[in-house]
Amino acid sequence: MEVSNVQGHMAIGMFPSFPGLVQGEITKLMRHPLTWVAGLLSLCGLVGVNLLILLTDIGNDARSPLKDPVGFWTNQFEGLMFVRVCGGLFLIMITAYLIGMEYHFGTIRVVLGRGVGKLQLLFAKLTALLIMALGMLVISVLVYALGSVVNALILAGNLNSLSALKGENWKFASYFLSSALISHVVTIIMAAAMAVLGRSLAFGMTAALCWFAVDNMATIMLYLVASFTHNDIFLKIQTYLLGPDLNALVSAWAGQEHVRLAMFTPIVNGSYSSTQFLLVIAGYTVALLAIAVFFMARRDVKE
Repeated sequence: MEVSNVQGHMAIGMFPSFPGLVQGEITKLMRHPLTWVAGLLSLCGLVGVNLLILLTDIGNDARSPLKDPVGFWTNQFEGLMFVRVCGGLFLIMITAYLIGMEYHFGTIRVVLGRGVGKLQLLFAKLTALLIMALGMLVISVLVYALGSVVNALILAGNLNSLSALKGENWKFASYFLSSALISHVVTIIMAAAMAVLGRSLAFGMTAALCWFAVDNMATIMLYLVASFTHNDIFLKIQTYLLGPDLNALVSAWAGQEHVRLAMFTPIVNGSYSSTQFLLVIAGYTVALLAIAVFFMARRDVKE
């Protein structure tokens, strides 16, 4: 009787907990070279963006922090869009790896055999990826901010230009950070859905990387078709594409007359609000999450 009770307590203690699964997934990512290589490449991309901004500002008095401090920092804030772009590429790679490698190496059968549920495993991975995304966002912003400060010091010799910024300028910068956070969440779910759908590391990474490339290039194709046919329906279709809507969020929040602050955005007038873009993004997020959950739960992984 005592032996039975001890075994029962051991079984309960050995049952995998959700926090333990999340910690294990984070450990997998932190120990894999892909995470560090992709992360460093992402941060190097942000350093490169700051360097390009510096090179274009040198010798340009109109954009000097001494003569036009607000214009200089607004230009720097606009560069924050690359926090979303570089971070997105990083998240696509680690998401496709974390989920796709379970199918690629067949380790998912071992994990499920230890009593972990399919959806429990999926949501543990998604939670770990969201934590990584938040950490990467913080690091990326710090790296980019440091580069912006260095640019100001090189061009002006001091940081007095920061005193010219008002609340609306910092609010403008916050739009980019909010857009990056939303984009990171959607990117993780999209890459996860592709990896689960294809049950392959290669398929998941390829499909996820191609998604936004095709999505963004479609704006140009639809614009050309609309120009040739003189039919606005093709312009309206652009507003239902995930990538272009993510690109358009900042300019929609900022109240631009034309949503063209970033490349590959829907070419529409200001009648399209950020709420409409957010609804489309939310629709994609729910649909992609449903795909990941459905195929993860329904498919047999024991073959």
